[in-house]
Amino acid sequence: MREFYNLYKTNNDPTLLNNAAMIDNEMLESRYFSQSYSQIQTNLNSSIVSRFKQQKSIGFIVFLVYLCVMIVAYYIYWRLFLNSTRNSLWVTKSMLSIIPPDVIESTKEINEFLKKMKAFTSHN
Repeated sequence: MREFYNLYKTNNDPTLLNNAAMIDNEMLESRYFSQSYSQIQTNLNSSIVSRFKQQKSIGFIVFLVYLCVMIVAYYIYWRLFLNSTRNSLWVTKSMLSIIPPDVIESTKEINEFLKKMKAFTSHN
């Protein structure tokens, strides 16, 4: 095909385009090359669509895994926080039980703290 183009370019012969070999080449192009080109184009389009679907599925799976990891991490750290708070509360209650009741009644700050704790626990 290139040789016909080069020959036409150098000679400027208009009968060259009506040459039998050139007509045969045009027929081959319309019969085989156009079909293969359309098949390649169809395959390319389908592969692009399948690639987008695959990326969408992978993105969704990655998001679900991330969400699960975040929930598990939140649960673990929340449990650790609750355990440390429970331990701190137990230590505070234990220390208050060591103090004799007459000292508790005579100390203004401890009485106020206990009243606040009663008010806090009575709402729950």
